[in-house]
Amino acid sequence: MQIFFSSEASIRELVSQQIQQAADRIWPSLTGSEQEELSREQQQHTQLLKNTLNSARSRRAQLEQDAEIWRDYCLTVDKVKSVLARTQFSDEPVTSLAGLHFNIQKITHALNDIHVSNLFYIVKSVNAWSYASTSPSAFLYWHCV
Repeated sequence: MQIFFSSEASIRELVSQQIQQAADRIWPSLTGSEQEELSREQQQHTQLLKNTLNSARSRRAQLEQDAEIWRDYCLTVDKVKSVLARTQFSDEPVTSLAGLHFNIQKITHALNDIHVSNLFYIVKSVNAWSYASTSPSAFLYWHCV
């Protein structure tokens, strides 16, 4: 995609200057109707190029937006994995009341982490997936890369 947009100036130069120069060289040898036809075709091709470049810019913007949403989704997945990793703990054998309190504290902290993080990540995930279902281009592009 970057190659296409970096060559946009040379494409415009080709259409607007080089083709015009070629048309100017043969122009005197053409009849009036041929000149009109050539002029009309040149205008049509110039407009087609403008439309194509505008469409490409619009599509590029959409793909960049889709890619940003996909990256956000991937970050959210990583954060969810991090929360899940923090909720795992080794279960110490309980030999005293203090040991039982310690295990209960670890469970309470893990539950608090889940409750604090859960709603935020669920909302972000739903937003990302609902967007992906309406515009799957980013998912397909980034998932297949």
